Amino acid sequence: MSLSKHALFLVLYLCASFLRSGLPVDGSEEPKAYIVHVKGPERVGFDVADQWSDWYSSLLEGAATPLGLASEEGDPRSRLIYSYRNVMTGFAARLTPREVEALSTMDWFLHAYPSRVYRLQTTHTPEFLGLRLPSHGASACNNKLIGARSFISYDGRKRRSASTPVDEDGHGTHTSSTAAGAFVKRANVNGFAPGVAAGMAPRAHIAAYKVCHEDSCMGHDMLAALDAAVDDGVDVISFSIAADPIPFHSDPIAQGTFNAISKGVFISCSAGNEGPDPGLVNNDAPWLLTVGASTTDRVFLASVKLGNGRKLDGESLHRPLSFKPKMLPLVYPGFVTAKDDAYMCSNGTLDVKSSRKPAVPG
Repeated sequence: MSLSKHALFLVLYLCASFLRSGLPVDGSEEPKAYIVHVKGPERVGFDVADQWSDWYSSLLEGAATPLGLASEEGDPRSRLIYSYRNVMTGFAARLTPREVEALSTMDWFLHAYPSRVYRLQTTHTPEFLGLRLPSHGASACNNKLIGARSFISYDGRKRRSASTPVDEDGHGTHTSSTAAGAFVKRANVNGFAPGVAAGMAPRAHIAAYKVCHEDSCMGHDMLAALDAAVDDGVDVISFSIAADPIPFHSDPIAQGTFNAISKGVFISCSAGNEGPDPGLVNNDAPWLLTVGASTTDRVFLASVKLGNGRKLDGESLHRPLSFKPKMLPLVYPGFVTAKDDAYMCSNGTLDVKSSRKPAVPG
């Protein structure tokens, strides 16, 4: 075969590939997850989730030819990630900004929101308290947990079959126990505060919806979990996830929770762990119960006894009851190291191995 035939075949193959994909030639516009809000179907009622999914797919398929919307697989419907029907009339799909702009010309289009990244609240609380996952299994099951589902789409292309609703970092277990933990006798932390521990609704059942991977949670996954929870008939949703506040009309999660409440589902959300500066409260929509605390009615006392016999009371969390006190010299941190900000005990300024003494900031 001559060189010219090789070149002709290569050019034709590349052209056919671009026509087949329908994606912009500019590689800088990679598809990402968008939540697309659409007008509801007129004079048509859908009873099951598959009917909604088919209808949303038909919208994407109908837009494929005039807009050049397709996918690597040649089927624009493969762009669909989630179909919503309870908390929003819309869907989540992998789109480029240019494709979203083109979709906005369709009669059924209302708005498209880039899927935001949300943060876990109380992310490090179990670790901070020195708690670890139990080594024993679930042999003492008490029927508290009656359902568990996972909504992790990762990059928006597909949900991993290996993704399970198992709590990997303790956040879900912690917040579930706070909301509806059963009565636990002789509960304590390192021997402190012994007594009976219980959640706000200790006799309630729990259905867990996993929407976070490591420390990040995607908005389109969260909206899918809200939609499923309403469909499952839950009575209360406890929501300990947040992002920086934005206007309600631009926040699909705020809109989704409003629709969930309109269907009779009560939603309680965390106010966040930021503060005390103004404007840092999360989940502040007026239809939500936003829960936060600036004080606590429990103190874990710890005392420091100086060499002159004076006793100073303070607070601690990790001092076990078996702790044996020991007299140690105090040093001014500015004398231990040559770093300028060491006198404030700033992070990374002290060499603990060289001083081996309690340092008191100036």
